[in-house]
Amino acid sequence: MSFGPVRVLKANAQEERGEIARISSFVGATAIGDLVKTTLGPKGMDKILVSGSGDGQNVQVTNDGATILKSIGVDNPAAKVLVDISLTQDKAVGDGTTSVTVFAAELLKEAEAMIGQRIHPQTIISGYRKALNVAKDALKSAAYTSNQEQLREDLMKIAKTSLGSKILSQHSDHFAKLAVEAVLRLSGKVSLDSIQVIKKLGGSMEDSYLDEGFLLEKRAGMYQPQQITDAKILIANTPMDTDKIKVFGSRIKVDSIAKIAELELVEKDKMKEKVEKICAHGINVFINRQLIYNYPEQLFADKHVMAIEHADFEGIERLALVLGGEIVSTFDTPTDIKLGSCKLIEQVTIGEDMFLRFSGVPLGQACSVVLRGATQQILDEAERSLHDALCVLTTHVRDKRVVPGAGASEMLTATAVMSESQKVPGKESLAMEAYARALIKLPTIICDNAGLDSAEIISHIRAAHVKGMHNIGIDVENGTIADVLEMGVLESHAVKLGVIASGTEAAEQLLRVDCIIKCAPRPRTKDRRPFRFPFVDYYDLQKHGVRGRGRNFYLHVGDYLGINKADGNNDANKENKTETTIPNQIHPILGVWHVLPSELSSQYDNKIKENKIEKIDEKELERSLDEHSHGLFIYFHGNSFDRSAEHRCELYNILSAMDFHVLTIDYRGYGDSSGQPTEDGLNVDAHAIYNYARKHAPTKDIYIWGHSMGTGVATRLAAELSDAGIPPKALVLESPFNNLRDVVRNHPFSLPFRRLPWFDWTVIHPLIRSGLVMSSDKRVQRVTCPILVLHAEDDHIIPIDLGKKLVDSAVSADRKVKFVKFAGDREFLHKFIHRAHELPSVVRTFLEDAQLPEKGKGRTPRYSEEEIQMVEEK
Repeated sequence: MSFGPVRVLKANAQEERGEIARISSFVGATAIGDLVKTTLGPKGMDKILVSGSGDGQNVQVTNDGATILKSIGVDNPAAKVLVDISLTQDKAVGDGTTSVTVFAAELLKEAEAMIGQRIHPQTIISGYRKALNVAKDALKSAAYTSNQEQLREDLMKIAKTSLGSKILSQHSDHFAKLAVEAVLRLSGKVSLDSIQVIKKLGGSMEDSYLDEGFLLEKRAGMYQPQQITDAKILIANTPMDTDKIKVFGSRIKVDSIAKIAELELVEKDKMKEKVEKICAHGINVFINRQLIYNYPEQLFADKHVMAIEHADFEGIERLALVLGGEIVSTFDTPTDIKLGSCKLIEQVTIGEDMFLRFSGVPLGQACSVVLRGATQQILDEAERSLHDALCVLTTHVRDKRVVPGAGASEMLTATAVMSESQKVPGKESLAMEAYARALIKLPTIICDNAGLDSAEIISHIRAAHVKGMHNIGIDVENGTIADVLEMGVLESHAVKLGVIASGTEAAEQLLRVDCIIKCAPRPRTKDRRPFRFPFVDYYDLQKHGVRGRGRNFYLHVGDYLGINKADGNNDANKENKTETTIPNQIHPILGVWHVLPSELSSQYDNKIKENKIEKIDEKELERSLDEHSHGLFIYFHGNSFDRSAEHRCELYNILSAMDFHVLTIDYRGYGDSSGQPTEDGLNVDAHAIYNYARKHAPTKDIYIWGHSMGTGVATRLAAELSDAGIPPKALVLESPFNNLRDVVRNHPFSLPFRRLPWFDWTVIHPLIRSGLVMSSDKRVQRVTCPILVLHAEDDHIIPIDLGKKLVDSAVSADRKVKFVKFAGDREFLHKFIHRAHELPSVVRTFLEDAQLPEKGKGRTPRYSEEEIQMVEEK
């Protein structure tokens, strides 16, 4: 009895164990730390974050760690943990988001080195925990509490330290003062809801200011009071746009237009009644989140009530808080509604925009900070910087403890941890030393980002702290060390504590990981619709230049496979048995056009004009292939583009004007057809469309037309049908070639290289080995139907000499061939033979000579006369 491995997880689920899982975590965390560490410190660099494309592209310029990590998409699980810890730090205290990420990454780097020394992760975690406790105690002992007298001064220093690493560093005094004034107005409250930040383009950053009122970017309605004293305000979220019938989306059956007018009068009466109820509250200001239409606006103006419409949801929520009111939607019980109030409402201008200022509001701490700047990116970054400063200040108002900044706190805690590690026996002491090194990494990175000699400066700071000078830190401006308290560089104790505590917890969480399991993706139903070529509407044939009517449909190749062999003992069939075998594969869906003969198209146009039919049924068009006396051409296009190319549509128009049906396909992998193109695959596609034509037009003569690469497809199809004893009625080859090898050698792109000795080995031989040969010169010898070859003497893609070689090969097998050459001075090149006005006559004469039945004949369209200079028949 054998026991094979048992798979527990679902298929497609992924599992990483042991060392591989740890390495994956370390790599992800290190990558995130390296990404944001260059933004750390007062001289940190910014990142440009770009999302979207074109006109919808969004650009952010920032050095805020939380913003950077929130904006990037990460797939590594460990990286996501660090992103989450940074966002948590941002929500908790508003600053230190970069520091906590870098610190956690450095702890994991140190842990990776220790694991390489065979130290168990649990031992490292235990050492980190002891080090964290020592760091907390050291930080607590170094902190001092701001008393009421020095609170304002400490807030200014903390704000300047926070703003010193932001875009506002050049104006830190100005914005620190704004932030401190705004926070002190809160009177000890920690919520920032009553502080509004407004961004307005224009001016310089020093033009930013603090407004003691509440600003709303709206204006009063027409003919209404523009200034209100002792305002009584009703704040609502109610529809005020039903003063007229909304025609769109409404169904009203009336006998006359006058009835609609009566309905509008009823709606106006309802609106008037609603306005009366609102005004019955004794208000002189009405603020609505929704629109206010002209009629109710006029009613409010008549009652001398200021009506403000379309206040955004966030604005109206904050406005209700500031004004002491409630947002209502019904007005039947005035006694239950709490109105807002303020001493003065007036209009002010900021830049070029009009605002309403609410002064003397019940929530006295409410204020607005107006930011000015040259670009939207500057304003956005200034808002983020100011928000971080406000969060730090509110945190300090609550905690009131400060610690020295500029790397002094990190060196203080690192020195304490390093000293304590000497008292701890065992391998845990190594983890504590690693913890201290990770702490020292933070001031080291600050020095590196400032372009300073970090080794020199850090060594001096360490020596100073060992001597007990715990306030020594980095003087970034002068490139030396200094007493940070004298410099005025202070940080909130809560921010520093959050950095070391959260960073340690994140590193500990990742160190515990010994297995990463990725769940299997949710199975999705395969989309069986064919691929659509971008920006192409294949259903509208006339949009692409087809003059008559037609249809677009999709052909499932697997439904039309098989070649009906007339004689199994045919010698040619035996010789080519392998070639006629259709590969066993998953067959694609082909995009097909069916262009109607012009006569039939005109009949349908007349029926539609005479209202005999509303539209043409697709099945009827399919039946028309066999019901009307018109011939049928199957067209195989060249290698470039798809069936909607302009020169191909012109040829469809010519054949349609000759009263032929035209069926044309996009091979697999072309246009909106699915699959990948191969020579055998293209042959299968050709058989599928031919069998479709045979099925739906069994009594019709079917002719095949190929152009360029399509001549190789058409010749192979005609040869295999001839082998089976059911050849097409005729074969037309436009700009053909003898074999693909000669086409490649004579292509304009190959001319500079074809004489080099390695050309055949690197270009030709791989084509032959892959089976991509298209040997039309050999296959044409098996074609038993009449052949018409059309070629321009100035063809620059497939030289006319290759067409002559194909003709010579057919003639050598005693095949009936007509070769028509068009003079080079007519500039038909490779794909414009359809411009020859005599082309319909040439084709018609050829088909008549092929002894086609009368019902297959068509009419010749009108063209300007031009003589063919050379017609050669063999």
